[in-house]
Amino acid sequence: MLKAQVNILELEKPSNQVAELSILKNSDQDMMSLKRAMTEQERVQKQFELKVSHLNDLLIKEMDKRKLLENQLAENLKRVRMLTTGTITLDHLLTIGLCPTSSWGLGFQGSASKSAE
Repeated sequence: MLKAQVNILELEKPSNQVAELSILKNSDQDMMSLKRAMTEQERVQKQFELKVSHLNDLLIKEMDKRKLLENQLAENLKRVRMLTTGTITLDHLLTIGLCPTSSWGLGFQGSASKSAE
């Protein structure tokens, strides 16, 4: 009887080992799939970091360009104001000492001559 029980235990033992081996194989497969998923996730994260870095570089370049254009605009506005002020001053200087009835010089509005027609 004891011998029969030992035989039964020995027969059951390999099935337990097979079950344990299949569990180990499944856990190994799960580990491998997790490692693959983590590797893929790391690759995607690196791609995003590269994109963010590239976009930051573009942003910095665009901000520098914007500052340059703002400075150019301010300089152009300053020149236009100076030109307007200079023109007004020039007009004033040219009209100093002129009779209001002068019919010669800048701004002469005479009748058209026959040769011009």
